[in-house]
Amino acid sequence: MGHTRLFLQHSLANYKTVGAVHPTSARAARAMAAELIRRDGAPTRVLEIGPGVGPITAQIVKAMGPEDTLTCVELMPEYAEVLRRRFADEPDFRRVAGRSEVITGDVRELAEDAEFDVVIASVPFNTLGEETTRGIFEVIRRVLRPGGTCTYIEYAWLRGFRQAFDRFTGRGGGHSDFLDDLLDRHRFRTDLVFGNIPPAWAHHLRFTDAPDAEAEEVGPARVPTSVPLTRRMHIDRDGVGIATGAAVATGLVGLAGRGAQSRLARGAWLLPAGLGLAGAAFFRDPVREVPADPEAIVSSVDGKVLSVERLDSDEHLGPGPWLRIATFLSIFSVHINRSPVAGRVVEVIDRNEGGYAAAMKPAAEHNVAKTVVLQTTRGRVGVTQRTGMVARRIVVRHGAGSVLAKGERYGLIRFGSRTDVYLPADRAEAVVSNGAVVHGGKTIIARWR
Repeated sequence: MGHTRLFLQHSLANYKTVGAVHPTSARAARAMAAELIRRDGAPTRVLEIGPGVGPITAQIVKAMGPEDTLTCVELMPEYAEVLRRRFADEPDFRRVAGRSEVITGDVRELAEDAEFDVVIASVPFNTLGEETTRGIFEVIRRVLRPGGTCTYIEYAWLRGFRQAFDRFTGRGGGHSDFLDDLLDRHRFRTDLVFGNIPPAWAHHLRFTDAPDAEAEEVGPARVPTSVPLTRRMHIDRDGVGIATGAAVATGLVGLAGRGAQSRLARGAWLLPAGLGLAGAAFFRDPVREVPADPEAIVSSVDGKVLSVERLDSDEHLGPGPWLRIATFLSIFSVHINRSPVAGRVVEVIDRNEGGYAAAMKPAAEHNVAKTVVLQTTRGRVGVTQRTGMVARRIVVRHGAGSVLAKGERYGLIRFGSRTDVYLPADRAEAVVSNGAVVHGGKTIIARWR
């Protein structure tokens, strides 16, 4: 653990207060604790690998329910003392002090019978050596219960520095490759937090499959892809980038046009401003109330139902029979995709071959597409996002191993297209017909029998 100690000693020596050691914003802290926050009501055993003296620990403590427990492992005695004082002095920390413990030492010394539901590593692994990182992950895999989650933080500048260092020294197959391989094998979601300085990734991993029923027991994960504008209206992060670029362009064009003789030149700023507003409107992400009825299956998207049909089989999902409900999204529709049911993502299938026929045409069935396959307690469900003539960009932000609550956001399609929901026809019955207008996460399109 020599690399860890060196990093932490450097942090203690160079920050005015020990609580400032991590440049982590409250938004990044929420992303780190997302898998704990969504387990509302379920007794959860949490392990935090320190330094646990900053906003990540504060967010964990805030999210803890009445039956949750927390173990904080601190390598540095100085950090452990600061954390113990927080549990004694701060109201939020005092609330859970009786269910929390601070351990000073090596995380690899945790008891053999230790078991946790959620592990959160507050120290970036790409600041540590390869041997230390491998040792920590061996412990994490040992103490995580089946289906448990591990989250660790990574800062953008650290990854760039590490990769540049490995290239310069010719250390192929080392520390960076180990972490990249770990993510390729076990990551189910990465939350990118632009609002952090520097930008941060919260990587979420699961080493074994979660039970199928877990998706029905958790709420939607809080992820920073949806930026709130008002209490009822958010905007997807893709729209934030467009709006920011348009705002900069509007300012530059406005400055360039000041004092111009031509009225057209003085009003040229209206063009980028209008484009920015249109882009932000396209990526709007309204808050939806998901029906509580456990038998209800909700629409994945906003749009108009193109067809409701029974299929004997599907090229990706296999033999049926399947009930397929296809929905067309116009350019004016909300383009966020939501899970129609509570389920565990078992596969994300890319169909890279095919055309770009108009989404409302039958030929669109053979367009380039992505299919998210969900395992539920009622059987398998598929959600296929299809490209169109204009829509050629499909985004899926959850991978295999992810658990999706009903109505939870999982991706989007840019600039109009089509989404098909496949349900086991012998277990589900459609309640919508061709031409029905539906809203993602809200409109009931079918019911379990």
